[in-house]
This record gives sequence, C-alpha cells and structure tokens, in this order.
Amino acid sequence: MTEPSAALQVAALPGLPEIAADSDLLAEIGERLHDGPVWPDGSIGCRDGDVLVVASKIVAKAEGRTRHAMGREELLDSQTAETVAGGGTDGAGVRIVRTHHGFVMAAAGIDNSNTPNGNVLLLPEDPDASARHLRAGLQRLLGVEVAVVITDTFGRPWRLGQTDQAIGVAGLKALLDLAGQRDSHGNELMVSAPAIADEVAGAAELVCGKTSGLPVAVVRGLGPLVTTTDGPGAAALVRPKHEDLFTMGTREAFDAGRRAAVSGRRTIRFFTDRPVPAELIAESVSDAITAPSPHHTTPWRFIHLRDRNRRQALLDAMLADWIADLATLDSYSDENIAKRVQRGDILRRAPELVLPFLALADACHDYPDERRNGCERDLFLMSGGAAVQNLLVALSARGLGSAWISSTVFAAETVRDVLGLPDGWQPYGGVAVGYPRDQAPQRPPREVGDHLIVM
Repeated sequence: MTEPSAALQVAALPGLPEIAADSDLLAEIGERLHDGPVWPDGSIGCRDGDVLVVASKIVAKAEGRTRHAMGREELLDSQTAETVAGGGTDGAGVRIVRTHHGFVMAAAGIDNSNTPNGNVLLLPEDPDASARHLRAGLQRLLGVEVAVVITDTFGRPWRLGQTDQAIGVAGLKALLDLAGQRDSHGNELMVSAPAIADEVAGAAELVCGKTSGLPVAVVRGLGPLVTTTDGPGAAALVRPKHEDLFTMGTREAFDAGRRAAVSGRRTIRFFTDRPVPAELIAESVSDAITAPSPHHTTPWRFIHLRDRNRRQALLDAMLADWIADLATLDSYSDENIAKRVQRGDILRRAPELVLPFLALADACHDYPDERRNGCERDLFLMSGGAAVQNLLVALSARGLGSAWISSTVFAAETVRDVLGLPDGWQPYGGVAVGYPRDQAPQRPPREVGDHLIVM
C-alpha cells in the first residue's frame, strides 16, 4: 500500500510578479525556485518528490483567459455544460454549474478576485494539460522530478466555507484507492479512496491564503505518491454523472419532479411480489381527493380491497356478467370469449386492488329541467375522472405501478351487490397496484398538434 510519509512540510513561494498574458509563467516560477523556499533543514527550492501547487488564477492569466466583466453572463453560458442549481428564484443568485471540464462549482469558476477592476478570469481551458506543461518544463529547468497540482476554490454541499481543490494534476496519484486493504484492526476497507490532490490543494491554501499575493506553494513529504508519468490528472477526481446522486439542486429537483409527474405515469400490467405498504395507498388516495369538483363537494370514495376472498368473489361475479354480455349481446364464440376475458386477469394478479367510486346521492344539485340535471351529472363524472388520474399519478410518484381497468363500470349493479354498497355509488373501474416488474420504456413527448387550438 502506497502511503505518504508521516510528516509534511508546506511552504509558499515568494517573489512572483503580477502575471499577465505575456508572462512566461514557467520561467517566472523556475527562477524563484532557485532561491526559495528555504526549508528548515537549510535546503532551498525543490527536490525529487516535491509537489508544486499553483493557483489557477496565474495559470489562466498567463494563458490569456482574462475577459471583460461586462459580458459575465454570456461568459458563464459559454463555460457551462449544464446548470445544476440556478441561484435565487428571481435569477439573481449564484448559478452552480457543471463546466465543460466536469467540475461542479459556482459560476463555472469565473472570478474577479486578484484581477484588475472590470475584468474576470475564466478557468484554464485544459488544467491537466497546463499541469503537464509546467511539470515538464520545471523538470527540465531544475533537473528534479516533481509533481504539479493546479488549484481553484470550491464551495461544498452540506458545509459552510470554501476550500481549494485540484483542477489540474500531473505526476501525482490524485486518487488513492485503498479498497481491499486492511486497517490496523484487520477490517477490510471497502470504499476508502483519499482524494490526495485535493488534500494537497487544501494544505497549500493554508500557507498561500487569498490576499497575500502568494499563488504558488511547495509541499514536501509526498514522494511515494509522486509518479514518473503524468498520470490521468484531475480528471480522475471527477465523478461520472451517471454515478452522481446529486446531479441537480434541491429546487431544480423539485421542479423536475413536478414536470415529470404526469408524463411519468404509465400503465403497468405486470408486478413483482413485493408487498405494497398500505400507507402508500392511503397517501395516494389523500392526493387523489384533492381533485376539482362541483360545489366544493368531495364525492369520491376509494375501496382498498385487501380481502382476497372478497376480491375473488367480486371478480368472479363480474366475469360471469362479462361472459354473458359477450355471448348474448355480441354473439362471441367460446374461443373468442376465452381470449377476450383474459384481459381482466390483471386485477387478479395485482398485489393490491383499489376501486374508485363517485357517490352522487347527496352531491348533485337538483334542477327542475333535464338539461341542467344532465350537465350537473356530467360535471361530477368529470370530477371522478380527475380523482382517478390524481390517484394514478400519486401512485407513480411513490414508485408504484398501476393500471386502470374499466370493468366495474360495465357491472355497476353487480359491484354494489357483492360489496354491499349504496345504490348511489357509481363505479369508476378498478386500479391494479403493485411494484412494476419491468421498467416502462421512456415515452417521448407528444406533439400538441391539433389537440391545442389557439383562437
């Protein structure tokens, strides 16, 4: 197991001038390393195994990454691969973005500190390439094998304050994978992977500060982690997006969830055997009864039919009605009837069954004419559909699959008789509920087309 020594020394490199686009950064750093830093043992400059830590600002200045601050928003857009969190609700807050490098940071690292008034600095175009260039040049100038870490300041989720992290690395094991090693008690390490380059960046920040004009430091004592090759760089520290559990901010996640709630509902016909907690169905019904309805009424009723014997009795009775209709009214053959009634098996297979109803007896206003009475009934029927849709969306939002099956609508009297319900309860189908066996394929957005008429 490769580990650093038990002691580190960190020293800032004094004497660097203001760096600009016409500066030879390599020459400026190399010249100062002939005279400093001075170490406690009396040695001067760098030796094999040292790590040179360089603030990204002077790298960016030398690479001509200074821009006028007037176009800051346009600059931010140009440096953004995607927005992770969008600042305040009025758009005036700081944007947390994923840069083209893969870094997640405030304002894509664009900064005006330690920069002439009216200007801002972008991050280096390719910090790993910049680190490799500096390393090769310093090794040529100084004749020693060193590593280079380029740093920038990051905020941190869950914690206040900022700290420097590595954005460019050459010649250092940026990430030390200790998985499979054992600790002093013999326990196997499962996921331990110290971010060595980030820790080096933080150590250098302690001696360089933010206002002292010391953008370069040397860290001594990490020789075992310095490599002969440049290595993968800081790119090794960037978590792949598909592994990231926090790909967006809290508000953005809520917004995305709201937008996806309706289209995310799919008809699920096959379920696992995983038990469905009754409280999830109760919560979904609570959401369902927020549907709009006439006259501020709440005419919806939902039966969670958990009794398997009663479910069997109900489905058998409805099946008998269905077969009778197909045989006598539709003149189906026995073979065609057998094929048709298989569609109702989903209500038998589903782990849970919810039956929506509309209780009309005391809800509708009674008008003296049939036209308005018919309109009144239509209004309540539409509110029943809204409640069912609410239920399906609410189940989906809780990770449950559902399928709305219309069968109870065609056997209203049978349903009321078997379950002992009042005559005024109008069935609204049956909803099969369970955890999906398979993930439903993505459904592309539907074109509005003729469905939306603008007048």
